[in-house]
Amino acid sequence: MLRLRTLGSVSLEREGRVLRGRAGQRRRFALLAVLARAGERGVSRDKLIGLLWPEADAEHGRHSLSQCLYSLRSELGAVIAQVGMDVVRLDPAEIRADVIDFSGTIAAGD
Repeated sequence: MLRLRTLGSVSLEREGRVLRGRAGQRRRFALLAVLARAGERGVSRDKLIGLLWPEADAEHGRHSLSQCLYSLRSELGAVIAQVGMDVVRLDPAEIRADVIDFSGTIAAGD
C-alpha cells in the first residue's frame, strides 16, 4: 500500500521507502494531494484542470490531466479510480493519506 504524506514534508512512500521518479514531480504531487483531500467524493476533471492547468484551454487541459493520470497509474498502479465519466478519486484500498487520517481523527474528536 502507498502512503501519501502532505502534512509537514511531502512524500510518497511504499513499505516505508520514499518513491522517486515521475510520481514525485510537483504537479503530480499536487494532483495526489487534491484527490487525497477530496476523499471518497473525488474531484471533477474540470476542477482539476482549473487548479493545475489554469493557463490551458479546455482541450490542452484535458490532455495534460489525462497524461498526468496515465503516468501516475503506470508508475503507481491502480491508486486512482474514476467515478463515472467526470470524477476522479484515489482508491482508499491502494493509498493512504495523512490528511485523510488527520481529518478522521478530528471528526472522531481525538
